[in-house]
Amino acid sequence: MELDSGGELPMRERGFSVVEVLIASVIFLIIAMGILPLFAASTKNNLDGREATETSNFGRSAVEDLLQAPFNDPRLLVPAGGTVSTVQEYYSKKDQVWKTGTGTGLDTGLWRRQIRVRQFNINDLADNGVFDDPKRGDEDLGQVHIKEVEVQVWSSRDDKAVLEGGRRLTTLGMSRRFTVRMLKSM
Repeated sequence: MELDSGGELPMRERGFSVVEVLIASVIFLIIAMGILPLFAASTKNNLDGREATETSNFGRSAVEDLLQAPFNDPRLLVPAGGTVSTVQEYYSKKDQVWKTGTGTGLDTGLWRRQIRVRQFNINDLADNGVFDDPKRGDEDLGQVHIKEVEVQVWSSRDDKAVLEGGRRLTTLGMSRRFTVRMLKSM
């Protein structure tokens, strides 16, 4: 390497050549292409985690609310002639509260929730150890000792999910239904 009369490198040997810059750019691009999918996966996992947390919180809060209710609370009554009470609710996008029904075109539901109540006599456990003979709503209240409350929560997006390969898929991933069951005794 020769220095010019001023003791510096000639102009053509200073800095980076176009070829060197292109090679460095290609290497940087290859590295960036490998990292970008990680950011997309991280975002998807964060959204899935938030949705799973919200779903479980909505289910647990409903069960905790019903656990605090008196045994003969109207929300825990089984209708006469039937063996199960089923209530459909939706989380109103407009009002941000739970409402009875499935939502309307003007007030779509972000979340859906189904609350099922069945009632049993404690002697039902004697034959096989399982509550499998629910009592009707018009039974003598003295014969009802246990109420089973089941709360199931899911995203309303799952109602529109497509079926692919036998699995329900949503825009963010697998369909999730969160179910909480409790037994309430008299």
